[in-house]
Amino acid sequence: MLFKLMRHFARLAEHPRRIVAVFFALFLLVGSVAFRAYGITWDEKTQYLIGFQAFNSLTKGTPWTAIADWRYFGTTFELLLILFERPWHIEDAMTIFLLRHFVTFLSFFTGVVFFYLLAYRRFRNWQLPLLGCLFLILSPRIFGHAFYNSKDIPTLASFIMSMYTLLLFLERQTLSRALLHAIACAVLVTIRMTGIVLPVITLLLLSSSLLAERRADAWRPLLVLSVTYLTAWMLFTIAIWPYLWGQPFGHFLEAYHYMTTKGGGGLFMGKMSPFTWYWIPVWIFVSTPLLYTALFLVGCIRTLSLAIRQPLIFIREKRTDASILLWFFLPLVSLMVSGAGIYDDWRHVFFLYPAFLFLALIGMETTLRWFTSLSNPLRTTGQGIIASLLLFSTVSTATWMARNHPFECVYFSLPSRWIDGKFELDYWGLSYRQGFEYVLAHDSAPVISFHVTSSPGWAAPNILPWEQRQRIALTGNPQVAQYILDNFRAQEYKKTFSPLPKVHAITVSGIEILGIYRNPSWKPEMLNGIATWPSRKPLFFL
Repeated sequence: MLFKLMRHFARLAEHPRRIVAVFFALFLLVGSVAFRAYGITWDEKTQYLIGFQAFNSLTKGTPWTAIADWRYFGTTFELLLILFERPWHIEDAMTIFLLRHFVTFLSFFTGVVFFYLLAYRRFRNWQLPLLGCLFLILSPRIFGHAFYNSKDIPTLASFIMSMYTLLLFLERQTLSRALLHAIACAVLVTIRMTGIVLPVITLLLLSSSLLAERRADAWRPLLVLSVTYLTAWMLFTIAIWPYLWGQPFGHFLEAYHYMTTKGGGGLFMGKMSPFTWYWIPVWIFVSTPLLYTALFLVGCIRTLSLAIRQPLIFIREKRTDASILLWFFLPLVSLMVSGAGIYDDWRHVFFLYPAFLFLALIGMETTLRWFTSLSNPLRTTGQGIIASLLLFSTVSTATWMARNHPFECVYFSLPSRWIDGKFELDYWGLSYRQGFEYVLAHDSAPVISFHVTSSPGWAAPNILPWEQRQRIALTGNPQVAQYILDNFRAQEYKKTFSPLPKVHAITVSGIEILGIYRNPSWKPEMLNGIATWPSRKPLFFL
């Protein structure tokens, strides 16, 4: 049987397009099943309301909000989510948020497809690009966020697509490709302001092309195209970001200033800390599979050594590698220097991660070439070691993800005893859904009162079926609640309600991320005056 499977795979490998098609079909199937398990996270309430408010501003002319946290956020993807919802006249909260989760996943799926296309242009084979896609999917934190993070995941996907259009533009500098890249960059910036780094990278690479160009008569058309791209990008950005329509440059500068000056920080290396220069590198290391990090370091050493030895030749002949280096290091160094607001973990800079994996693929290519250059038996031994490490890393990561689904966002690459109490855990409040479900399944009372210790708990019931929502009564007073759900964030991940009897705990790799406590002094008359869920529509109470 085993030999038959091996022969079948060997025949299949002769048709790489089929392998690639099957890979992406399976990925789409997994996402189509997995999206139903996730709860509602901290920012989803805000993002839903931002999209709703932007839609009303466009269709009804209502004034743009004055709330800073809403006012300066790009609305392109949130409007897209609202537009998906509108034709179906969906009003039930559960259906709305499940649809949002699935569409958010589709944005990630699209980004992975473009990652394959981007890597294929560099490696000119299907194996390494497909391996890179597998790495991207088997990155637990990224995979988890791919269903409910409608800011950072669409930014990641849009950044990949914009880099792809950039390489098309650099390869053949035509008006149509300049406009295509301008549109891609405009969409990126109007999803999240951090995307402004891509027009900067574009101008840097176009400037390097001007410097590397030896023929004087080639300067003029390249300069014209550069100005055309920049102008088109600004016009497209204004066109698809309604907030800019009244005062394009003034409002854009306001949004940029807000992004770069907002504070950051969180639980980091055992204490509540402001954002520091080594915040992002540490978070990437502790939340990314170790093999990916090792290959990234090899790829960095290889690529940077080539760039430093012969910079002009590197830029001219290795444009893709130069683009990837700028993609990863320019925003990273800028954030380290400026101290812009990064908090919770490193989700604000998830758009760096595809470049991280791209450099890891270069590291894989470098390692394989080195082993190939050796004579037998060292070559065979080295290739066997690489294959074994790849198999162990991918299988163990996939197993962890399946076992801990839907809490992939609490993945760490280090042992739990080094993590618990040292880093942010379920800061999203994702586990509140499972907390409500556990109590509703084990307590048969027609109405149950709950107190939750952080904001996402008030929104979490929106993802539950209407029959379950009707049994939930939420109160801000823990003294009159029958059950308390605590994700520990409010008190720096200390067990806030530990004196109360704990009836259940949700854990990931042995780390408790949600505690469910029962109030022993609760009496039925305490339900008086506590609001129950009055409508099928999305409700947040706070």
